[in-house]
Amino acid sequence: MTYKPMNHRVHPLTPVLRAWSFIVASIIFAVTTFSDYTFDLVHRLLSNDRTETLQAAGIIGAGVVIAAGASLLWWRATSYTVTDIDIVFRWGLIRRKIRSARLDRTQAIDVVQPFHARLFGLAAVRIETAGGHNSRIEVRYLKRRAAENLKKQLLGQFTEGELLVPPIPIYRSLLASLFSLSAFISLVLTLTSMGFDIHLAALLPVFVSTIPNIWRTIDGSYQFTAHRVGDTINVSYGLANLQRKTLNMSRVHAISLRKTALWRPFGWWRVQVTVAGYGERSDGMTILPVGDKRTAMMLCELLTGCRVDPDQPAHPQFRSPARAFLVSPIDFRRQTFELTDDCAIEHRGFFGHRAAIVFRRHIQEFGVFTGPIQRITNISTVKLHLVQGPVSMSGRDLNRDDAQRLLWALHGHRSPAL
Repeated sequence: MTYKPMNHRVHPLTPVLRAWSFIVASIIFAVTTFSDYTFDLVHRLLSNDRTETLQAAGIIGAGVVIAAGASLLWWRATSYTVTDIDIVFRWGLIRRKIRSARLDRTQAIDVVQPFHARLFGLAAVRIETAGGHNSRIEVRYLKRRAAENLKKQLLGQFTEGELLVPPIPIYRSLLASLFSLSAFISLVLTLTSMGFDIHLAALLPVFVSTIPNIWRTIDGSYQFTAHRVGDTINVSYGLANLQRKTLNMSRVHAISLRKTALWRPFGWWRVQVTVAGYGERSDGMTILPVGDKRTAMMLCELLTGCRVDPDQPAHPQFRSPARAFLVSPIDFRRQTFELTDDCAIEHRGFFGHRAAIVFRRHIQEFGVFTGPIQRITNISTVKLHLVQGPVSMSGRDLNRDDAQRLLWALHGHRSPAL
């Protein structure tokens, strides 16, 4: 008997949740543009005249029936199938679409709960695959437990795993958001406006741009936790939008450890990774939004096999010379570059510290850049081009001979001597 994979349907509320913004916009449009007709319909519905009430109820009921019928047809046309080698997602009522993703090409699998779906206990499963533009499959929406089970089925995982990052305390999330650059700038401008008698309304655009950044930090670190299960790292976080993401450690190209100047008194670090084809965004995946140095170093060693101190370079073969002061007057003393057999490591930053590690096999291309002032001071920068993500890397402001030696070493001819 031949085994035939079973088709599964999404939750019946999926059409409503996917079109919720359109529904809200339609209601607002009806109230504002056709206010007379809308309020007249509501008045007739609440009227003591039974005939008028029935007429209004009939109009509303007809609209509900039409919408429900369209939603039912759309729901029946949406399904997904999981096989041993791939997941297939089908959707579309008028224009039928089918998309599949091979499980061995999966970069990451996330369980996402937007606020409006969370109200009904539903979640979406997002599958990121290795590919270019629009390489994502999103199965939405399922019951939360069904979404978790689908993720485990795709990963072949049914255990919680080893705890890497314990739940981040709420006070740390709040402090991290308040001690951010945007919040600091807003505070300085507010105090300045008080001193120079500037109306606070003039600072409204600043506040409007600051609040989303503060909220993003809180929502991205709220109750953040990470577990290791086999060769993957599972993270979960979120205040309004609960998210559960899975990182395949073998897909990591590069890792960044960053401590902002305002976080230095607390010793907090943020750890982000670049994964090829992950989400078509430049922020990659965060595996530690705000944590201590020991945890950041542990995650770095787990992913790269390199024990890197983000505050202090170990054995850098390349440093910016003193004359690089003319190009990078603040942090030229902390610009270093190191090559190992497997990785390239960059340190930089004076007020805030940053370390970046990339696997040499994942460097796409590299080249030497020499600006006008660099040409005068006989220094150059070696730029490494990586896949899109939060990690960037360069051998900054090196002696011209060192830049050529680094370029030669990156070609794989030999490792540079200390």
